[in-house]
Amino acid sequence: MKLHISVLTMIIIWGILLTGCRDRYFSDRGAAVKYLEAHEQEFERVAEAWAMGVPHHPTIFCNFDTGSYRWGKTFIRKVADGFTVEDDGKKDTAHTIVEASKWAGVPYTSLTYWVDVTAHNKIYCIQDNSDSTVQIMLAGSEWSPYGFRYAAKNNDGGLKALTFYSRQGGMDNSDRRMEPILGRWFYFEAKR
Repeated sequence: MKLHISVLTMIIIWGILLTGCRDRYFSDRGAAVKYLEAHEQEFERVAEAWAMGVPHHPTIFCNFDTGSYRWGKTFIRKVADGFTVEDDGKKDTAHTIVEASKWAGVPYTSLTYWVDVTAHNKIYCIQDNSDSTVQIMLAGSEWSPYGFRYAAKNNDGGLKALTFYSRQGGMDNSDRRMEPILGRWFYFEAKR
């Protein structure tokens, strides 16, 4: 049996691989922006809390999947008999998530707070961005990061920086696109 793939099928597959569109939770910019518009107050509370450092957080938190997280440089991953905690090449095993959070150097209440917030809001990662702004990558950013950047209310310099970068089409050649959408919010799609 011969396998025949049309040229058009190959172009579509190649396009998906190049643009990184697979596994995005929100199919396109419009869907992501519509979600933000419907949940703007919640997203603003999350971004403002992150910008203020409350509750305690590192420079980046990722909620990869249930039981699989990144807290700064530390990775916590669910395994059959508990969790692994990996930081700077050192790897330990913890029997519970409470024990894993302790080894990761994060208060369990802070870890669970950010796990709940990110899961509820379809956030893959939240992190400090350059110019003291907040970057929120949405669910499905594994292959092609996309989401929002936000300048906190007390950060006019950050708003000016994001406005400047949006006029350039993105930040530091790492974006395919970046544009203002709502007040202090900007939509971005990063290169992979």
